[in-house]
Amino acid sequence: MGYYTNYNLTIPEGVDEAAVLSRLVEISGYSELKDGCVSSIKWYEWWEDMKRLSLEYPNNVFELIGEGEEAGDLWKAYFKDGKMQVCVARIEYDAYDERRLK
Repeated sequence: MGYYTNYNLTIPEGVDEAAVLSRLVEISGYSELKDGCVSSIKWYEWWEDMKRLSLEYPNNVFELIGEGEEAGDLWKAYFKDGKMQVCVARIEYDAYDERRLK
């Protein structure tokens, strides 16, 4: 069955978007990535593929946003020079405040 995720890739300004996307398709094998915004694919090696891609574009920061099929599975990952930082979303609710009842 597998786990599906929606992906949105932001390519740094001044970098050839078509060349980056073409190279990412070569690295990953996913032709769906050709537009940088992909819905519902099983891209299990995204972090390895993006690290590899970032090595080919030194000193540039790529942002990959993911939204998994389970509620609350939201994250952003940043890649630069073969390194990665993942930031997982935190969903917070305001505290109950009776004064705000209308």
